[in-house]
Amino acid sequence: MSIKGMYTLMARCEELDRSMQPIHALAQQIRDIKRTLDALETLCK
Repeated sequence: MSIKGMYTLMARCEELDRSMQPIHALAQQIRDIKRTLDALETLCK
């Protein structure tokens, strides 16, 4: 792979990473909700 191709690939990876930021935040919210539900389930048993 040429250097130009490598830089193009790196730029596209950075662009993908930036576009995925909302998904990372959403995944964290889902983990928090799951943890809360697990805690509530434990209290209700």
